[in-house]
Amino acid sequence: MESLAHSPSRNVEPDRLIQSHSETERLAKAVKPDAVAHKWQVFQDIHEARELLGATDRALAILNALLTFHPEIALTGGVELIHHPP
Repeated sequence: MESLAHSPSRNVEPDRLIQSHSETERLAKAVKPDAVAHKWQVFQDIHEARELLGATDRALAILNALLTFHPEIALTGGVELIHHPP
């Protein structure tokens, strides 16, 4: 699998990816336990803002697949969102 940091089609610096990932983790940990979001509404919002976010069609397809495996419709702040299919 090709790393985004070494992809010739992207001008992304490895340090920037690490900073972005660290910031994402920090923000995820800051979510209030009682926060709730509808997974398909979140997906739709990301889809509509894909150009601003830099989300590719491939990334959206992968996110769609991952959300399909998530057993609940509601994404909550107090629950780990990683789900491993049986």
